[in-house]
Amino acid sequence: MKLAGDEDGIQELKAMHAANQGFMKTLLEDVRTTTNHVTTFRGPTGNRWRLTLDPMSGELTVDHAPPYSTRPPPPPE
Repeated sequence: MKLAGDEDGIQELKAMHAANQGFMKTLLEDVRTTTNHVTTFRGPTGNRWRLTLDPMSGELTVDHAPPYSTRPPPPPE
């Protein structure tokens, strides 16, 4: 699988995978089984990211998720 998109999002995804390898498996399962092949996740910094799967090529794209929550982001550390 090829991973493309926002470099910051890719780095956060890799950091989360290093911390918890089961998370990436669950995220991939989710993106494969949704109707539109899109799922969202929140990185360790509190940023929301969208993971999109192109089922024909198998390419995963990471980009910023559109805001839908009125809750403010967590404070920076």
